[in-house]
Amino acid sequence: MNKFRKGDRVVVLSGKDKGKSGEILALDLVSQKCLVTGVNIVKKHKKDSDKAKSAIVEEPRPIFWSKLALSDNGKAVSISFREVNGKKMRVSKKNNQVLG
Repeated sequence: MNKFRKGDRVVVLSGKDKGKSGEILALDLVSQKCLVTGVNIVKKHKKDSDKAKSAIVEEPRPIFWSKLALSDNGKAVSISFREVNGKKMRVSKKNNQVLG
């Protein structure tokens, strides 16, 4: 079971964006990467046949799961999985709150 879900707030643990936080926009379960708002931004040159429409666009690129952690008030939180009411749920190890 994956510990990240779409819409979760995460914080970056390593790399050029260390310490930044954002919300997960998309998950790729096969390559184990997440698309996070405001993290791993790259500049992409969009070329069009009409030179007036060509531009340099900034867009987020996927980041590997091992560089991310769920955040609680901007700080990284470890999680565990427990059964609550017969369902497997994510639980914060810091304050034993169910994350949903």
